[in-house]
Amino acid sequence: MFVYLIKVNRNVKSELDELKTHYEMLQIELKQTQSLKVIESNHVNVTSIPRLYKKERIHNRRKNYQTQQDSIRVFSSCTKNGVIAITIDDGPGVSTSRILDVFKKYNSKATFFFVGVNFEKYGNIIKPAFDEGHLIASHTWSHIDFSESTDDKIKEEIGKNNNGFRNLIRAVPRYIRPPYGTFTHNAGRILKEMGFEAAVRWDYDTRDWDTNQSSNVVSSFQRIFDSKPENSSFLVLMHDMEHSAEALSLIVPKLVEKGYKLVRVDECLGIPESRAYKYEEL
Repeated sequence: MFVYLIKVNRNVKSELDELKTHYEMLQIELKQTQSLKVIESNHVNVTSIPRLYKKERIHNRRKNYQTQQDSIRVFSSCTKNGVIAITIDDGPGVSTSRILDVFKKYNSKATFFFVGVNFEKYGNIIKPAFDEGHLIASHTWSHIDFSESTDDKIKEEIGKNNNGFRNLIRAVPRYIRPPYGTFTHNAGRILKEMGFEAAVRWDYDTRDWDTNQSSNVVSSFQRIFDSKPENSSFLVLMHDMEHSAEALSLIVPKLVEKGYKLVRVDECLGIPESRAYKYEEL
């Protein structure tokens, strides 16, 4: 009886620790959302937030997880070594073509999280990116914060973006990056209902949104340059901006020379390529 009570107490303690961790995650994300910083990109006003670099940040302790069974999975890191998944947010824009040229030159792949407000002006670049084998993914229509949005607003934003993708590439992406990295169980439930495979955060922020100098972006990769492919992998956050495109022209060849394979997010997560898009609704 005494042994049984110990086991029960340990299980209760484990559940309480899990609830405490989830609560701390929500507190951190709330503080981040309250620290919004508006930045100007070359093609649309987008918003970003200061990122915390401490490794003990709660959502990076549990890098890849599923909030509940009725929610999609949330990934913040690659699941195998030797790969780097460079992700580009907030396009398409004036720099998208240049970014594509860099990856094509070095036979590498990237993931683009596109916002629909840019489709009218720059949408014609999405099909070439799709045809070249890059992963096309959603970043909502107008970069909304899930933690501040109603269910109807989330559905409207994602549905509108999905329709835009249908018209441009005849497919609907099944990966999404929550703007600002904020994520709620309710948003996860809606995304699962809408057929998404996973939500994608990151474990390496280049802070290209906080500078207009390509040299600063290149310098932000120093820890990656100093790492070893055999025991490292990175899921990198970047944005569709001119100085970031310039930085990538210097960064990509160095990473390839070092022995890293630059891949799409689904490959870095070990998820079959066949699950990247939905075609059944076309």
